[in-house]
Amino acid sequence: MKSFQSVIGVLLVYAVLFVLLPCVASAQWIPDGTPVCTALNEQDNPQVISDGSGGVIIAWHDLRSGSGIYAQRVDGSGNVLWTVNGEVICAANGANPALVSDGLDGAIIVWQDSRSGSDIYAQRVDGSGNVLWTVNGVAICTASGIQEHPALTSDGLGGAIITWQDERSDVLGDIYAQRVDGLGTVQWTANGIPICTETDIQGGPVQLESDGSGGAIITWIDRRAVATTYFDIYAQRVDGSGNVQWTVNGVPVCNEYGIQLKPFIVSDGSGGAIITWEDARAGQEYERIYAQRVDGSGNVQWTVNGVRLTPTVCCGQYNPAITSDGTGGAIITWQDERSGTSGDIYAQRVDGSGIYKWGSSGVAISTTSDHQAVPVVTFDGSGGAIIAWLDYSGVGGASVIYTQHVNGLGNVQWAVNGVAVSPTTSDNPWATVASDGSGGAIIAWEDRRSDAGDIYAQHVAACPVGEKLYVDVDANGSADGSSWGDAFTELRDALNWLVGAPVTCSVTEIWVAEGTYKPTGGSDRSATFRLYSGVEIYGGFEGTETMRSERDPDAHPTILSGDIGVSDSDTDNSYHVVNGSGADATAVLDGFTVTRGRSDSTSTSNGGGIYILNGSPSIANAIISENYARFHGGGMSGAACNSVLTNVIFLNNSSLNDGGGLSIGGNAELTHVTFSGNSANRSGGGMFNSGSNSQSLLTEVIFLGNSSRDGGGMFNTSATDPVLVNVTFSGNLASRYGGGIYSEAGCNPELTNIVFSQNTANDGGGMFNTQNDFMLVNVSFSGNIASNRGGGIYNNLNNATLTNTILWGNSAATAGDEIYVYSSTTIISHSLIEGGLPSGCIDAGNNIDADPMFKGADFPNTPLAIYSSSPGINAGDNTAVPLGVTTDLEGNPRIYGANVDMGAYEHQGPPTGIDDGPEYTLPTVTALRSAHPNPFNPSVTLVYDLDSNQDIQLAIYDVQGKLVRKLVDGYQTAGTHEVRWNGTDGGGNAMASGVYFVRLRWAGRSDHRKIVLLK
Repeated sequence: MKSFQSVIGVLLVYAVLFVLLPCVASAQWIPDGTPVCTALNEQDNPQVISDGSGGVIIAWHDLRSGSGIYAQRVDGSGNVLWTVNGEVICAANGANPALVSDGLDGAIIVWQDSRSGSDIYAQRVDGSGNVLWTVNGVAICTASGIQEHPALTSDGLGGAIITWQDERSDVLGDIYAQRVDGLGTVQWTANGIPICTETDIQGGPVQLESDGSGGAIITWIDRRAVATTYFDIYAQRVDGSGNVQWTVNGVPVCNEYGIQLKPFIVSDGSGGAIITWEDARAGQEYERIYAQRVDGSGNVQWTVNGVRLTPTVCCGQYNPAITSDGTGGAIITWQDERSGTSGDIYAQRVDGSGIYKWGSSGVAISTTSDHQAVPVVTFDGSGGAIIAWLDYSGVGGASVIYTQHVNGLGNVQWAVNGVAVSPTTSDNPWATVASDGSGGAIIAWEDRRSDAGDIYAQHVAACPVGEKLYVDVDANGSADGSSWGDAFTELRDALNWLVGAPVTCSVTEIWVAEGTYKPTGGSDRSATFRLYSGVEIYGGFEGTETMRSERDPDAHPTILSGDIGVSDSDTDNSYHVVNGSGADATAVLDGFTVTRGRSDSTSTSNGGGIYILNGSPSIANAIISENYARFHGGGMSGAACNSVLTNVIFLNNSSLNDGGGLSIGGNAELTHVTFSGNSANRSGGGMFNSGSNSQSLLTEVIFLGNSSRDGGGMFNTSATDPVLVNVTFSGNLASRYGGGIYSEAGCNPELTNIVFSQNTANDGGGMFNTQNDFMLVNVSFSGNIASNRGGGIYNNLNNATLTNTILWGNSAATAGDEIYVYSSTTIISHSLIEGGLPSGCIDAGNNIDADPMFKGADFPNTPLAIYSSSPGINAGDNTAVPLGVTTDLEGNPRIYGANVDMGAYEHQGPPTGIDDGPEYTLPTVTALRSAHPNPFNPSVTLVYDLDSNQDIQLAIYDVQGKLVRKLVDGYQTAGTHEVRWNGTDGGGNAMASGVYFVRLRWAGRSDHRKIVLLK
């Protein structure tokens, strides 16, 4: 006989599948940084500005193919928005980029360009990453000589004013400027207007700031008076028409004798500016940091030659950086060596009058024993600042990017000495920072973790108090997630916040109160609840709990629904309700119902309820119901997935192809999992298991009433080796092969303590095996039906070993009621086979043909358990029981007596030859005991114990917590009681398939059980 479904075909399908699977873009800020550009060769000198929408635009120098300028936009959630690895701004020998917002979500970028010498070029890029001016930029200055160190500021009208150091007339350098409008047309004299052409050196860094009136204030270092004052700081204002406004060649900001270097500038908000610099003036042993304010007319406002911001203590202060304080003053930070051993980071706030606000010595930002250097700073919007710097605390002295938030009072807000945002194992030699517009910042840096240099970024901001976020659909507080009263009202809002949460946050849990939550308030089908490593999401809260142990998911159903768009219309539902791709086992989803996902597009066709690619999130106490996938995994799809699933129900999910409930490829672990009412048009109604060299482990799992073409309960393919312990297959249907299980293509399943009952197929009512090796230990088959061959088992072209196994009461219309064997090696020992071993099987000894004495319908929870008179008791082979298997299918000791019993259940007593009868003792506690069968159709028997005579109420509730029907409401005597529910409400109306809850109330207490109605 030929293979029924070749392994080659399946592997080809998977090859196509993984090509078609959607790319998972970076959708969060990743610890140690989100990659912005990881192209070949070196990327360096990143510069960053706010995009006005919570994100940033980053430009950098790039050596992937020559020396060019590239740019990328990153949103506030950490998504890169333009072409992977950036948009080409200039591919023709660019360097030293700078950029400014164009006021419309885009940017104007300027750089030093060596295509024809050393010139200045610029380009505009819009918010979508489209370059708007001439390819490779428009010429700002192509005069003779060297033009370098460009800087720019907005002109307030969509264009920019650009300044640079210029050697066209003086090899020592002058200062020129040009304005370019939003269309890329230069507005002033060709090649720029002179800002300063004094003798000797005028040079960089040249800095400028908008004057708020369409012009700019420019500052630079100046050595015109080399004989008397040496290096000074000068400034000039130019209006929007290109007219200089102050003294020709600029006004002195500081001309104290000595060396003044590295001027940086910020607007004072009143048409002037505050300028800071590094100062080694005469009479000082070390460099200090000074500042000066100059008004719109060019008059200095503070002490002549500046206000000293740093104390006169040992050693120097270097590398100042400046930002506005929002009230006409400034916050200035610097590298400080007052400790005498290494560089630290300090800051000072100075008001518009030049008065210190943070003491005479400034405030410490970081003072660790390692060296800290080159700080950068941005305004926090509330009088404070966010500072980033290089911290040489990495492995081997590598520079790590650190950050700190200091508020308007000078108090640091985050961990003492700052928070690391980059790896500690590699060098990160350059950082830059921009505001996110919401009190936080985004830091970009050059990163050498992989090669000579890449560009990475990270978000930093304030965090809610504590390590939890709260979500409650009924909350009416501030909706910041900090408490139940101020909870987010949507889980998506909490996750969106978390996605953009800074590394300064330590949120590890999200608590969600009962209610229904959707991944979007609109109709975007790609919207999803995403899981993240290190974040545990718990549902089932009432909304008042202070400890997680107080929650009750059964009493407080928490539903994640993909029913977006038109209510109750499946065609516009979310493609994936939950997405756990990329998340590891520290990502937890616990206590939720996941429902109504529909993955049906050509590119998004797997995992309607939960989709996982290259991830292993942990899922527990969950119901995954009524989801659909066009290809794999209606309820859940996991590719390259090692998830742990505990106490999960897959209910009424479907797939057009494979894995109605679950499709898994990897080493997943399933414990206390139920598959009920799931369907697949092709393979694996309950579960589709694939993946070469993978080994899923199923323990205490139930497959009930699932259906497909092949493998009604479970389908194994592509050389996977699942291990099943204490698993039940009952009432599953396959129209072709394997009512309970279908295994093929080199799979080597191992089954221990398994029941196959009432499963149906054309061939292999219980299980169908082809071209594989499998092992059965303590497995019970009964009541399985094949309309052709192999009522219990169909073996085709394989090697099988059966030990301690019972096959009794199965039927096949054509051949092989218990086992049908075709060209296979089937070795059987210590087993009970009705009619004896069939032709083609190898008798390895100790097999019997006798009634196993199943307990049957009198014991609906364990109908294939055996009476004490069974010939299967103590008739098995102890050595066949796998190591680690200590209990039987009911949870009793697996070996009771001298030898293990045959079948899935171990009789807990010596053989007597007398049929067992039920034993009864008066209960010692009041509690719900069992519900059987479960899932059920059409009725379920509910068993409960009362330890005394008392008033009780036994009622049925739906997953929304609404009362369906009271079954008992009044006085009852002590003892064990049974009540049957027929699946109808109080009016006699039949209830729909789904999950329901049984609640027993007594003496102010209650107990709950989950039941499943399956039609």
